Amino acid sequence: MSCFRFYRPMTILYRRTFLGKLPWGKKHLDWFLMKDYDRQEPRVVDWIMGSAMLVRREAAEAVGPMDDRFFMYMEDVDWCRRFWEKGYSVVYYPLASVFHYHAKGSARGGIFGLLFNRLTWYHIASALKYFWKYRGKEMPKPQGKL
Repeated sequence: MSCFRFYRPMTILYRRTFLGKLPWGKKHLDWFLMKDYDRQEPRVVDWIMGSAMLVRREAAEAVGPMDDRFFMYMEDVDWCRRFWEKGYSVVYYPLASVFHYHAKGSARGGIFGLLFNRLTWYHIASALKYFWKYRGKEMPKPQGKL
């Protein structure tokens, strides 16, 4: 899975705690993970994982580089949001393949990860920076068609 809907603050909470196992948390996470989309046809999406991006030079120059305030995590979410704000579409294209052997390091440790996993803290800190950056701004409205 490399395309998603934009994060909401509760997305982080549900992904990081037992609340994601509860019916409403699971429903929200299914929405975030776009489980209603079979990923067989190209589709306009909110954001895609940074390791799976292919960007035209013209668009990258118009939007600018990834925000270096995000040390790790959320930089791809932020960049896709900025593409939307500049009038570009973000498209998931399943006819191309990218292999990203990610280790999900921030997901390790369960409840103890919230306390002791450095990568978990990077993820939470980046999420807080992201939500602070866009506080009070309306979410872009990506269209569901190409």
